[in-house]
Amino acid sequence: MDRLQISPHFLSTPAGHLYAVHYVPPSAISTKGYIVHIPAFAEEMNKSRHIISKQARLMAEQGWQVVVFDLSGTGDSEGLLVDVDWPTWLNNIQAVMDWLMTEPLPVVLWGLRLGACLAVDYLNRLPSPENTHLLLWQPIIKGQPFLQQFLRMRLAADLLDKQTGETVKLLREQLVKEGSLEVAGYLLPNQLTSAIDQIDLTQQLLPLTAQVVWLEMIRETGASLSLPSQKTIAAWQQNHNKLHQTNIVTDPFWSTQELTTGDGFIEQTLHYLPQLLIKSALKQSVVSMES
Repeated sequence: MDRLQISPHFLSTPAGHLYAVHYVPPSAISTKGYIVHIPAFAEEMNKSRHIISKQARLMAEQGWQVVVFDLSGTGDSEGLLVDVDWPTWLNNIQAVMDWLMTEPLPVVLWGLRLGACLAVDYLNRLPSPENTHLLLWQPIIKGQPFLQQFLRMRLAADLLDKQTGETVKLLREQLVKEGSLEVAGYLLPNQLTSAIDQIDLTQQLLPLTAQVVWLEMIRETGASLSLPSQKTIAAWQQNHNKLHQTNIVTDPFWSTQELTTGDGFIEQTLHYLPQLLIKSALKQSVVSMES
């Protein structure tokens, strides 16, 4: 029986080698398009690896070529996190695209959490974005509160250990003064956190040709999305981007201590991906489901 192919690679880039896994459809199925996964940040990336791998396999079985890679300074890619900045990660995406694309087929940038912000920024910088679309899983809307929350992990550790009286304000001052800061085993560089602080999807429009599948977790059926998410979605719809947004009742698999399945995200992704191949098929609708 013909099966999909899964092969690991180390892609040569100016920033060092990037570790990437390439999922190729069975030979009996023609390639429909390309999907590049842009991972979440730090432990969120590690906690979601099993779900990303499962999703990539199922995408390939539907006829998509998929690449899942580690950004420079993370995972199995070369480099140190303390040496990277936002432009380096944008260049990583371009390197993967250059390696992957051999035919003029549709491209989907599949971003999870902070990876969704990278996907949006990269798309907006493309000189010819006509055939490139977005699949966003639980996107971070504003970088500043996301970074604040990350820094609080160090405060929690401090309370259990040294009790030095650190505050987020003091940590931010230390980060600027020393150029880096260790949090939960990650040495954060100021040049990267400064860029994360500037993220605000509510202020970023998309190319008019971009279609979007936006999947977001809610705690219970009928719950509303956050106001920043609603504002971003409304702005993109008013910009005439074709957007389908689905609420999924599930646990945040990128942050839970226990491994969770993320089945709702996987099912909805497989449902909507084929519609990205039909330019006029997406409707601006919102539905809820339980996972």
